[in-house]
Amino acid sequence: MRKKEEEKLVAEQKRKDSALLATYGSEREIDITRDRSLGQIDARVGSANQRIKEIDKRVEKLQNEMEFYKAGKSKKGSAREPPIQLVNDLERTNNERTALDASMKKMEEEKTKMREKFEKDKTRWKDLKAVQAQLRKQ
Repeated sequence: MRKKEEEKLVAEQKRKDSALLATYGSEREIDITRDRSLGQIDARVGSANQRIKEIDKRVEKLQNEMEFYKAGKSKKGSAREPPIQLVNDLERTNNERTALDASMKKMEEEKTKMREKFEKDKTRWKDLKAVQAQLRKQ
């Protein structure tokens, strides 16, 4: 049972190595692919940052409206209650901001994992090329 698992792992590694060598002709190609992949994430980060700026402006506007109601006095002398729609808008906007913050964190983690993956691939590719070179010398 254990031997079959080991054989399966060895076969899988050979398949991955073969794909790695077939996909990239040089270290530079690996770097270009990595940079392109990271660029796609950076574009998503840029869009999210723009959306965050828009949300922050919206939150500020909604909070100012809330302050208007809190500062205003009703005929009975107490602060007026803000409209439920305003309260709901502020809550929804704050929730959207929180979700975007979480998304940004995931994108940064994704970038870190991608860099690590490409660095591993590059190291493995160099090792495989070195073995090929040694075999040619023999």
